Amino acid sequence: MAEAVNTEKVLAEKADAKLEKLIQEHREQLEKGSEILSAQRQEAKSAAKVLEEDLLWKIEAAKLESAEALETTLKEAAEKIEAVKQENEAQQKQFALSIEVRKKEASGTVESKDKKCESKIDHLTA
Repeated sequence: MAEAVNTEKVLAEKADAKLEKLIQEHREQLEKGSEILSAQRQEAKSAAKVLEEDLLWKIEAAKLESAEALETTLKEAAEKIEAVKQENEAQQKQFALSIEVRKKEASGTVESKDKKCESKIDHLTA
């Protein structure tokens, strides 16, 4: 009986040793997995940081491009407005000149008719 108890004791010690070995192996695997996950997490953070910096650079480039396009558009619009303004001023001057010419023509025509009438009156009264 002592031998059976001894055998059971030895078997229990072996089972405990195997269990402890399995627990230790499981811990080591968990630690390795944790290290791998930590490394992957750090790599992902680094990649995200690079992508964020790239996106920020692209946003700034787009802002600059938009500002340049807006500046160009505003400049072109200002040039068109100035051209229309100058054309309008030229037309106003032309109209003013035409009005002056028409006034002079009208004045000359009236004076000419007045002189003709005076001449006819003088001719008839003489």
